[in-house]
Amino acid sequence: MDTSQIIWIVVAVVVLLIIIGLIAYFAKKKNKAKQLERQEADRRRAADIRQSAQATELGAREREAQAHRVQVDAEQADIEAERARMEADRMRQEAETRAADAKGIREEASNRLREADEVDPDVNTDKRGRGDRKSGHDDHGRGASHDDRPGPDAGRGDEGRHVARDADERRPRES
Repeated sequence: MDTSQIIWIVVAVVVLLIIIGLIAYFAKKKNKAKQLERQEADRRRAADIRQSAQATELGAREREAQAHRVQVDAEQADIEAERARMEADRMRQEAETRAADAKGIREEASNRLREADEVDPDVNTDKRGRGDRKSGHDDHGRGASHDDRPGPDAGRGDEGRHVARDADERRPRES
Protein backbone atom coordinates (compact mmCIF):
# COMPACT_ATOMS: atom_id res chain seq x y z
CA MET A 1 0.00 0.00 0.00
CA ASP A 2 1.18 3.15 -0.84
CA THR A 3 1.05 6.37 1.15
CA SER A 4 -1.64 7.96 -0.87
CA GLN A 5 -3.88 5.07 -0.20
CA ILE A 6 -3.14 5.25 3.51
CA ILE A 7 -3.89 8.95 3.51
CA TRP A 8 -7.13 8.32 1.73
CA ILE A 9 -8.05 5.63 4.25
CA VAL A 10 -7.17 7.92 7.17
CA VAL A 11 -9.18 10.77 5.59
CA ALA A 12 -12.13 8.40 5.03
CA VAL A 13 -11.94 7.17 8.64
CA VAL A 14 -11.77 10.76 9.95
CA VAL A 15 -14.72 11.81 7.75
CA LEU A 16 -16.60 8.72 8.90
CA LEU A 17 -15.84 9.59 12.53
CA ILE A 18 -16.98 13.17 11.95
CA ILE A 19 -20.21 11.95 10.36
CA ILE A 20 -20.79 9.51 13.24
CA GLY A 21 -20.06 12.33 15.70
CA LEU A 22 -22.48 14.67 13.96
CA ILE A 23 -25.16 11.99 13.86
CA ALA A 24 -24.62 11.31 17.56
CA TYR A 25 -24.66 15.02 18.34
CA PHE A 26 -27.93 15.66 16.46
CA ALA A 27 -29.50 12.51 17.85
CA LYS A 28 -28.58 13.59 21.37
CA LYS A 29 -29.90 17.09 20.67
CA LYS A 30 -33.11 15.62 19.31
CA ASN A 31 -33.47 13.33 22.34
CA LYS A 32 -32.83 16.29 24.63
CA ALA A 33 -35.53 18.33 22.82
CA LYS A 34 -37.96 15.40 23.12
CA GLN A 35 -37.04 14.99 26.76
CA LEU A 36 -37.62 18.71 27.39
CA GLU A 37 -40.90 18.49 25.50
CA ARG A 38 -41.90 15.44 27.57
CA GLN A 39 -40.93 17.25 30.79
CA GLU A 40 -42.97 20.27 29.78
CA ALA A 41 -45.97 18.01 29.02
CA ASP A 42 -45.47 16.29 32.37
CA ARG A 43 -45.38 19.68 34.09
CA ARG A 44 -48.64 20.70 32.42
CA ARG A 45 -50.22 17.36 33.35
CA ALA A 46 -48.99 17.73 36.95
CA ALA A 47 -50.44 21.26 37.08
CA ASP A 48 -53.79 19.92 35.79
CA ILE A 49 -53.73 17.14 38.39
CA ARG A 50 -52.90 19.66 41.14
CA GLN A 51 -55.71 21.94 39.98
CA SER A 52 -58.12 18.99 39.94
CA ALA A 53 -56.95 17.96 43.41
CA GLN A 54 -57.49 21.52 44.67
CA ALA A 55 -60.99 21.56 43.16
CA THR A 56 -61.68 18.20 44.81
CA GLU A 57 -60.32 19.51 48.12
CA LEU A 58 -62.52 22.60 47.80
CA GLY A 59 -65.53 20.37 47.08
CA ALA A 60 -64.67 18.26 50.12
CA ARG A 61 -64.44 21.38 52.29
CA GLU A 62 -67.78 22.61 50.96
CA ARG A 63 -69.36 19.23 51.74
CA GLU A 64 -67.85 19.28 55.22
CA ALA A 65 -69.24 22.77 55.78
CA GLN A 66 -72.63 21.64 54.47
CA ALA A 67 -72.52 18.57 56.73
CA HIS A 68 -71.67 20.82 59.66
CA ARG A 69 -74.61 23.12 58.82
CA VAL A 70 -76.94 20.13 58.59
CA GLN A 71 -75.60 18.87 61.93
CA VAL A 72 -76.23 22.28 63.51
CA ASP A 73 -79.75 22.34 62.00
CA ALA A 74 -80.41 18.85 63.38
CA GLU A 75 -79.23 19.92 66.83
CA GLN A 76 -81.41 23.04 66.61
CA ALA A 77 -84.37 20.86 65.62
CA ASP A 78 -83.64 18.60 68.61
CA ILE A 79 -83.59 21.64 70.88
CA GLU A 80 -86.86 22.92 69.39
CA ALA A 81 -88.44 19.47 69.78
CA GLU A 82 -87.32 19.36 73.41
CA ARG A 83 -88.77 22.84 73.96
CA ALA A 84 -92.04 21.78 72.33
CA ARG A 85 -92.13 18.64 74.50
CA MET A 86 -91.49 20.71 77.61
CA GLU A 87 -94.19 23.21 76.57
CA ALA A 88 -96.62 20.33 75.94
CA ASP A 89 -95.81 18.90 79.38
CA ARG A 90 -96.31 22.32 80.96
CA MET A 91 -99.61 22.79 79.15
CA ARG A 92 -100.73 19.28 80.13
CA GLN A 93 -99.88 20.05 83.75
CA GLU A 94 -101.72 23.38 83.52
CA ALA A 95 -104.76 21.61 82.05
CA GLU A 96 -104.70 19.11 84.90
CA THR A 97 -104.41 21.95 87.42
CA ARG A 98 -107.31 23.82 85.83
CA ALA A 99 -109.40 20.65 85.69
CA ALA A 100 -108.69 20.08 89.40
CA ASP A 101 -109.61 23.72 90.11
CA ALA A 102 -112.83 23.34 88.13
CA LYS A 103 -113.66 20.13 89.99
CA GLY A 104 -113.06 21.92 93.30
CA ILE A 105 -115.26 24.83 92.25
CA ARG A 106 -117.96 22.42 91.06
CA GLU A 107 -117.82 20.56 94.38
CA GLU A 108 -117.99 23.87 96.26
CA ALA A 109 -121.01 24.92 94.19
CA SER A 110 -122.66 21.55 94.80
CA ASN A 111 -122.04 21.87 98.54
CA ARG A 112 -123.48 25.38 98.55
CA LEU A 113 -126.52 24.16 96.61
CA ARG A 114 -127.01 21.38 99.19
CA GLU A 115 -126.66 23.95 101.94
CA ALA A 116 -129.20 26.19 100.17
CA ASP A 117 -131.56 23.20 99.83
CA GLU A 118 -131.22 22.50 103.54
CA VAL A 119 -132.00 26.12 104.41
CA ASP A 120 -134.82 26.54 101.84
CA PRO A 121 -138.21 25.73 103.37
CA ASP A 122 -139.63 24.84 99.92
CA VAL A 123 -137.22 21.89 99.47
CA ASN A 124 -137.49 18.59 101.31
CA THR A 125 -134.16 16.87 101.81
CA ASP A 126 -133.62 13.18 102.52
CA LYS A 127 -130.59 11.41 104.01
CA ARG A 128 -128.60 11.57 100.76
CA GLY A 129 -128.92 15.32 100.62
CA ARG A 130 -131.12 15.21 97.55
CA GLY A 131 -133.84 17.80 97.51
CA ASP A 132 -137.44 17.42 96.31
CA ARG A 133 -139.90 20.30 96.10
CA LYS A 134 -142.93 20.26 98.33
CA SER A 135 -146.12 20.07 96.42
CA GLY A 136 -148.69 22.78 96.74
CA HIS A 137 -146.34 25.67 97.54
CA ASP A 138 -146.04 28.69 95.38
CA ASP A 139 -142.84 28.23 93.39
CA HIS A 140 -141.51 31.76 93.92
CA GLY A 141 -144.22 33.41 91.92
CA ARG A 142 -144.26 30.97 89.03
CA GLY A 143 -147.78 29.80 89.90
CA ALA A 144 -147.19 26.11 90.43
CA SER A 145 -150.43 24.23 91.13
CA HIS A 146 -151.47 20.86 92.52
CA ASP A 147 -152.17 19.31 89.12
CA ASP A 148 -149.75 17.03 87.26
CA ARG A 149 -149.11 19.38 84.37
CA PRO A 150 -145.40 19.95 83.75
CA GLY A 151 -144.26 23.42 84.56
CA PRO A 152 -141.84 25.62 82.61
CA ASP A 153 -138.90 24.09 84.46
CA ALA A 154 -139.88 20.44 83.92
CA GLY A 155 -136.97 18.22 82.96
CA ARG A 156 -134.30 20.80 83.63
CA GLY A 157 -132.29 18.39 85.80
CA ASP A 158 -131.57 20.68 88.75
CA GLU A 159 -133.83 18.71 91.14
CA GLY A 160 -135.80 21.79 92.07
CA ARG A 161 -132.87 23.80 93.40
CA HIS A 162 -132.27 27.44 92.59
CA VAL A 163 -129.50 27.45 89.98
CA ALA A 164 -127.66 30.37 88.43
CA ARG A 165 -128.76 30.65 84.81
CA ASP A 166 -125.67 32.46 83.63
CA ALA A 167 -123.37 29.86 81.99
CA ASP A 168 -120.30 32.08 82.34
CA GLU A 169 -120.74 32.51 86.10
CA ARG A 170 -118.32 30.16 87.86
CA ARG A 171 -119.27 30.68 91.49
CA PRO A 172 -122.76 30.94 92.96
CA ARG A 173 -123.79 34.37 94.10
CA GLU A 174 -123.48 35.07 97.78
CA SER A 175 -126.41 36.93 99.34
